[in-house]
Amino acid sequence: MSTRKAVLALAIAGLFAAPAAFATGGLDFVGGEAGYRSHPMPSAKTRAEVQRDLERFTSNPVTADGMRFVGGEIGWVPDAAQRPAATKTRAEVKEELRDFIANPASEGGWRYVGGEVGWVLDPPAARAASRLAGAAR
Repeated sequence: MSTRKAVLALAIAGLFAAPAAFATGGLDFVGGEAGYRSHPMPSAKTRAEVQRDLERFTSNPVTADGMRFVGGEIGWVPDAAQRPAATKTRAEVKEELRDFIANPASEGGWRYVGGEVGWVLDPPAARAASRLAGAAR
């Protein structure tokens, strides 16, 4: 019985201590229907530094992870300068597509059936793939 009371007391204390955790997060607990209210937070950067960062970004809108902002409905796209160069020619890719359409099976024995199903394990192709893998060892 005393363990239950101790757990309950800790849970209640945690509920009252939780709003204090938000003191540095820009939110104040006000209770009631409102719940939380936001307040301004001090910044580590000056206004001039923020404006300089904004000017730099608007002149070249590429993020650190290589995404470029193009606006509109598209929004963010991979930056062309960050993409690796193509290793296959257009003719090679078209030939691979023709081969795949003629025989839609992967090397691991999976067959593309399209639609919601997508890929299914093709038993004959899987057996052939396992035979090839065993012969390669």
